[in-house]
Amino acid sequence: MKKSFLLLISIGLMASCSLIEDLKPSSGDHEKPEGLMEEWTLVEMSGNIVNVPPTTGQDMPWQETIQLFDDGTFIKTRTTDQGTQSAKGNYQYEERSDGKYLKLMYVSDHALIGNCTNSMDELYVVDSVSQIRGTWMACDGPGLKYRKEE
Repeated sequence: MKKSFLLLISIGLMASCSLIEDLKPSSGDHEKPEGLMEEWTLVEMSGNIVNVPPTTGQDMPWQETIQLFDDGTFIKTRTTDQGTQSAKGNYQYEERSDGKYLKLMYVSDHALIGNCTNSMDELYVVDSVSQIRGTWMACDGPGLKYRKEE
């Protein structure tokens, strides 16, 4: 009787452990980081060359996201064939006479900063609640469009 009881308990424990493992998110699941308010994903790149269409998706030279957190901080992450780089800082939305902007203010100089000055800030035009675009193109940088992830 004791052996049957121990066997039954052992089977029950193995089944419950298996159920717990099934409930855990797999490594491929996208978990929302703590405090994430908005996430912007680069969806299109263009240049200043006439009659050359923009690139999208995996055809772009890099993939990029900007994560905005509810505490006023951000993390910008870029992935290329050479690897992944991240930079961080603070952000704010600004109303100007010509529209609404998202301003990223980096905590230190970084290769990910794309602007027309030597400052540690980047400015993005807010086209709509779901699209922003960089201002780097004004000085021969790439035209960058981002879409908000839902």
